Amino acid sequence: MLGFSTTLLLRPIGSALFGHYGDKLGRRNTLLMTLSGLGASSALSAALPTYGQVGLLAFGLYVTLRGAVGLFAGGEYAAGHPFAMEQVTPKWRGTFAGWVQSGWPLGSGLAGTVILLFERWLGPGMYAVGWRYVFLTGLIPVALGLAVRLAMRDTPLFQELKKIGKVERTPFFNLFKPPTLWNFLQVLLVTTGAAINSYAILMAMLNLIPAAAKAPAEMMALLLLIYGWVGLPLDIISGTLTDFAGRRRLFIYTSIIYGILTIPILYEYSIGFIHGIVNYVYLGLILMMLSDCLMWGSMPAYLTERFPTGRRASGVGFGYSAGLIIPAFTSYYIYYLHTTLSAIEGPIPWLTTAIYFIIGFILFGIGAYLGPETRNIDLREIK
Repeated sequence: MLGFSTTLLLRPIGSALFGHYGDKLGRRNTLLMTLSGLGASSALSAALPTYGQVGLLAFGLYVTLRGAVGLFAGGEYAAGHPFAMEQVTPKWRGTFAGWVQSGWPLGSGLAGTVILLFERWLGPGMYAVGWRYVFLTGLIPVALGLAVRLAMRDTPLFQELKKIGKVERTPFFNLFKPPTLWNFLQVLLVTTGAAINSYAILMAMLNLIPAAAKAPAEMMALLLLIYGWVGLPLDIISGTLTDFAGRRRLFIYTSIIYGILTIPILYEYSIGFIHGIVNYVYLGLILMMLSDCLMWGSMPAYLTERFPTGRRASGVGFGYSAGLIIPAFTSYYIYYLHTTLSAIEGPIPWLTTAIYFIIGFILFGIGAYLGPETRNIDLREIK
């Protein structure tokens, strides 16, 4: 869990650092740096020594590399989302945002698939050396991504900004000057609520599986695969919906509807585990995933539409990643809340997780309500 939390906590720092450079040096150049860093971190992870070889130093090196992954991943959000969204027609920006955001479930689905394939191939050897091969497979998308980015130019909006000499000296720090500060705080409410939802889903998967004696050992792998491959089209559909219904409206409706339905969904999900009713488990997971995709599907477009070009990489990146700070400690919140509610919910923390979900929906809904509708906005007009 320390490695996981370290990755999340380093993302805002990476977004601040590389968001600043994305607004100073350009989106494309920054993306070359962040992707190279992710590739190096993946390769070095494959070469980590074991505890038997170097003792606790192995754990320290692992946490350090996970922190590096978080740092560069935060930079990817900062430069990557504006790089994509600034080149898309306003009419279909939500749709393209869905395609961009679908990279998250796609990565989860591919990772789960790769792990299962290596386990089938290597058997017990997976835990001796196979995990190193899994890290090395991460170099494949890195190589493809670098090839694509080297072949592309920076966005027209950034090139225009540079041509007229309007590149800001301190774009990241300018985020905290009104009126941009108010936009950032509103965005932070939205992303914090959405991130709470995402990690509540993760906790629902991790906490319920060991608590349910009748659940098969393979259930976790199957759930991860479903999360990835079902989430991919849902993100695209969600992003497309906002091009017709509007981002703000869909966000508010999602928070209200799921705020009401969350407790029944989590109860049904837990019953599925307790009694081994697989269809209940899958239905509960898909309903939770739908809420996640309705929140995140258009997020690259929404965040891009909330900040001016000169501060956009900083605002998008830090607004996205700073929302992960509070949810980074989700496992601890769930644990301590469960100790209070265990007399009501029993050994499975379904009600605890549902309450945590609802907190996320409340923050998300309030944040969306406080912000404007951004659909079809001209990015050049944002001040």
